[in-house]
Amino acid sequence: MATTLQEWGDLLVGNWTIQRTSPLEKGSLSVQSGSLSVSWMEGNTALVATTDPNGTAAGRFIAVFDPASGQIKQNTIYPDGSTETTYISKVADGQWAWKQTRNFANGQQEQNTASFSVANNGNTLVHSVTGRTLVHSALGKLALADTRNILTRAI
Repeated sequence: MATTLQEWGDLLVGNWTIQRTSPLEKGSLSVQSGSLSVSWMEGNTALVATTDPNGTAAGRFIAVFDPASGQIKQNTIYPDGSTETTYISKVADGQWAWKQTRNFANGQQEQNTASFSVANNGNTLVHSVTGRTLVHSALGKLALADTRNILTRAI
């Protein structure tokens, strides 16, 4: 029987294009393009990736199974000095969820939850990020707009 990390890796390993949409003022949408490249580390004990979610800041992540939480734990670093810790779990066949905390170099912190829905025989992932909040040193806790990422397997 495959472990959760093996299932996640079987789904995610490969090259992906990302189309990110987020709301702007007055009902318009911002659409950005990016990419994701995921592979297994030698021994298939960890996933490694380079992500460029909106064409500007490539991040690198490593995902492993975390026995303490019983989930996949993903740590990401970005060139601007920000870091993310994400816990990923399988909800049902074709459905995954995560809880993420991103710490910025200036001391601010974003938290969010997200879901992944698998479509098109595993060639499309719909990544819906919700419940986004930013803890700002001067302004307190701010709600941020939800975003949606469509990942399409590059062939």
